[in-house]
Amino acid sequence: MIRLQSIDIENFLSIEKVHIDFDDSGLLLLEGWNFDVDRANGAGKTAILNAVSFALYDKLPRKITSSEILRRGTKKGFVSLRLVADKTEYIVKRLRPKGVEYFTSTDISSTEIKITQEEWERKLGLTYKQFIVSMYCSQANSSASPRFLLLNDSDKKEFLLQLLNLDEFSLCKKKTDKKIEDVLQDISKLHNQLNILQSKVETYSESMIDETQTRLILAQKETSKQLFIKQLNQTNYPKPDLSKYLKLEDDILSKKTEFTKLQTRRESFFAQWNKLNRSIKPFNKDETCSMCGTELDNSHALQVHEEEMHKLKIEQQGLKKQMDDIDVHLLEESKVNELYIKLKERKRKESSEYEKAVLAQHELTSQLQIIESQIEDLNKKLSANASLADRVNKLNMQKVEINKELRALSTELELQKTVANIYSPTGAQAYVLDSSVNLFNEQVSKHVAELWPNLTYELQSYKETVDGGVTAKFSEAIVMDGKSISLGSLSGGELKALSICADMALLGILEQQFGLHMSPIIFDEAFDGLDTSGKEFALDLIKNLGQTRQVIVIDHASEMRTAFDKILRVEKRNGISTLVNV
Repeated sequence: MIRLQSIDIENFLSIEKVHIDFDDSGLLLLEGWNFDVDRANGAGKTAILNAVSFALYDKLPRKITSSEILRRGTKKGFVSLRLVADKTEYIVKRLRPKGVEYFTSTDISSTEIKITQEEWERKLGLTYKQFIVSMYCSQANSSASPRFLLLNDSDKKEFLLQLLNLDEFSLCKKKTDKKIEDVLQDISKLHNQLNILQSKVETYSESMIDETQTRLILAQKETSKQLFIKQLNQTNYPKPDLSKYLKLEDDILSKKTEFTKLQTRRESFFAQWNKLNRSIKPFNKDETCSMCGTELDNSHALQVHEEEMHKLKIEQQGLKKQMDDIDVHLLEESKVNELYIKLKERKRKESSEYEKAVLAQHELTSQLQIIESQIEDLNKKLSANASLADRVNKLNMQKVEINKELRALSTELELQKTVANIYSPTGAQAYVLDSSVNLFNEQVSKHVAELWPNLTYELQSYKETVDGGVTAKFSEAIVMDGKSISLGSLSGGELKALSICADMALLGILEQQFGLHMSPIIFDEAFDGLDTSGKEFALDLIKNLGQTRQVIVIDHASEMRTAFDKILRVEKRNGISTLVNV
């Protein structure tokens, strides 16, 4: 429920300063006169109603710039509206050039509240579109507040969608479709990530080894290693002690050195002996000494020469004796050589087992190194395999998380698709619209029956085709005296009366569908174009409304003035509108 209590207006449009108290019920006639042009139009009556819209929503049901809202020649102004919404009393004060203040109010005080326009409208529980339809339901036809009855079929449907806030369904449908598109994109991205991860898993898996088989081979290699180590321990033959032969070997080598020296001396002696041997030979008279070149031409020379030869022979014999002595010593060389050979053979025999053991150890050590290298390689492969397995495991964990996200997104997708179906024109929107159309038809038929017993008007969410078929199309049907007619065949007064019936039905929809009970309700020139009976019918409808709320009628029909509980007169002089109580 929304009930306006009072409004204060200052420097708004043509109004200088006005205070109006609204009643809980009854009929209020709002009339006016523009003394500047000497006619009723332009006095400023509608400005009061525009001030209500401005205070609540910062919007006007007319085309006007923000600078034109202030009265000409003024720099600031405001509209302050006191109202009750959902059992709470509020004051909203909208200022110009800019600013808005919200208050909760009691009989003795008011407290300012800091809220946004969106939060304010939620407290009202009434959208701007519903406000325009409810409070301005019969205002003169305009783009901001159109007469429902004069709209074409598609616009009537759109009008009801807006009235019932079902146009939000289309907005929600677009938002939901966008969410579905976003979810599908997220799903596609996650699938791409899964493919990349799977590709990495396959690449790593191809590089991995059979760990069980590798460990079996490793165990075999370890067994072979232990076998080689055991064999190495078994081939640990002690090295023979050859030091006992060192002295003998040194003695033999010393002897051999001595023999070499003796051989060298003998060769030297032999060379001397051989030289002497060539020099000693028989000679004759008249010969020349081969050694000194003396001519042996007399006995004295011969004698001297023979003495020299004798000395040489003695020297030669001395050399011979020395060589013979050396030969005696050299006879021992073969024995020493044989002893040396025997010594070497004995050393070889004593060393052969050790050398075999060393050779075997070398071979085993070589094979052990190969085995250890293979074991190290296998351990490296196992370590690398563990690293790859860890990577694969992490990748698989990422895949699990992505699959969780995919399942969540799939659930979200199904939910959004369900919501999209609900928000679609064939979903909840159609259900609510159909129920609202039925309610409208019930309401309008009740009012029309009081005016025209021979006329029916109803909206249809379908339309029969010429061949008798049915198509899903929003339409209206008017039947007079059993025949279908068009709106254009009605007179101006009939059309105006039927339009009032339609507006009353729309108010009924708002009350029953949304519980929106609003006061006051505003009718602008409700009696214009009606004959006497039509005016009486319209007045009866308005009186019925006035029993539970205040109804404001803007009109110039002086013959109807006595039917109103209260009359306010707006007068305009020199461009300034003022309020006069009548």
